[in-house]
Amino acid sequence: MAKLREIISKLYMRTVVALFCTIISVLAVISIVFSSSLRESEQTVFLMDQPLIHVAVFLAIMILGRYFSKKTRSKKRIDQLVVLTGIGCIVLCIIFVFVTWCKPVADQRSVLLIAKQMKEQDFSAFQKGGYVYIYPNQIGIILLYYLLSFVIGDYNYIALQLINIAALALSYYYLAMLSTLLFVEKRLFYKTLSGCMLFLPLAFYICFVYGNLIGLALSTGAVYYQCMYLKGRGKKDIVLASVMIGGAVLLKSNYLITLVAMVIVLFMDTIMKRARRSLLGIVVIVLVYLGLQIGTQTCIEAITGEKVSDGVPKLAWVAMGLQEGSRASGWYNGYNKEVYVHNDFDAHKANEESKKAIQQSLKEFLSNKKEGVCFFTRKVASQWNNPTFQSLWILRNKEGVSHGGASIVLTGFMNIYQTVVLAGTCLYLWYYRGRRQSEELVLMLIFIGGFLFHLVWEAKAQYTITYFVLLIPYAVRGYDTILLRKIID
Repeated sequence: MAKLREIISKLYMRTVVALFCTIISVLAVISIVFSSSLRESEQTVFLMDQPLIHVAVFLAIMILGRYFSKKTRSKKRIDQLVVLTGIGCIVLCIIFVFVTWCKPVADQRSVLLIAKQMKEQDFSAFQKGGYVYIYPNQIGIILLYYLLSFVIGDYNYIALQLINIAALALSYYYLAMLSTLLFVEKRLFYKTLSGCMLFLPLAFYICFVYGNLIGLALSTGAVYYQCMYLKGRGKKDIVLASVMIGGAVLLKSNYLITLVAMVIVLFMDTIMKRARRSLLGIVVIVLVYLGLQIGTQTCIEAITGEKVSDGVPKLAWVAMGLQEGSRASGWYNGYNKEVYVHNDFDAHKANEESKKAIQQSLKEFLSNKKEGVCFFTRKVASQWNNPTFQSLWILRNKEGVSHGGASIVLTGFMNIYQTVVLAGTCLYLWYYRGRRQSEELVLMLIFIGGFLFHLVWEAKAQYTITYFVLLIPYAVRGYDTILLRKIID
């Protein structure tokens, strides 16, 4: 039995690391050679990059980092500087919110308006043909905004943007704490915090009131408390993790990938360490998730008097993700909504039609393998190799940020920093090959899940940014180890 556990453990770790290593290597090469950007119409444009600049910056980091790491400095003063910088960043974010006064558009605007309409006893969005009838996956964020409106007022997007700032700070705090917990190095806290603050695309998402940042804060917190549970086996930690990940999925269903990764980690913990309590942890996570889903639906139905519909079937999103579109391969082209409306909002019929569309796409890929490879290459590059991750596009109506000289400088920095993060992750994978703990795999699992999921689901750089930020702890660990290796030894 012990031998079987050992075989399963090795297979698990090697499979996860091999997949992660392959994905990161491909993304790193693409990042150096190519880049992509978005036009105002959200159409992706592919560009040749400047590999020599990326290599030069990487070498400069290695040489200068090596040089300065040998200099004696007060660690306490550097840590204080990082904290002060963090406070300064929060202040800048607050100023940015009030200066840009960025109004919500598209889906952000829809969910805010529906929350307002609920207070006005207008439930048309929940009736046949309405927004929520088509997209019932939005009920979690709508209920949150409805409840918050009793405190902050109706359609108060400025208050929600300020909440996003707090969520961003919490996300970075949990990632920094995860860094110290996973790699058992306290010095990595402030280094990871610095790495997060340099990741500018996510900072611009404070203006995007669509649950992304709140969900990220909850999901990173959930992963942190689960890791705390794995270290100390505290019941409180697994309960906190369950509530936080349940809340994250409620706001943005994409965080279900994080929930699945957490369940896998607990399951493997049961096998590898014979920790039967971890099975109970899985039960708690699933029950809390289901309880929040059912509870939210019950609340919405009680408030509106309307039954929550099945909405657009999930396979319609997959079908769309395997089609060409005006924006880019696998991006939104309207198919998911059209197939639902065309079948008179019958989810079963729409699901059957979506199956046929998927089969047709796969048939075309198999009959023309070269085009199939090109399709998925374009799809991957458009969502994972956009260094701004749509952050400037969501501010497209703000001339000083999304256009002109500022935009060029910001995009250039983001482009280089994306490669820096990927290169640091490669350093971590190379140096710690065969020498890592199973707990370190949790962020890898989430990243792999996000990559594979959006390989077939609707593509958007807006979706992938919350996975990319999870690489920063690995990148920091990679640079820290290589630059300080001989000094520490």
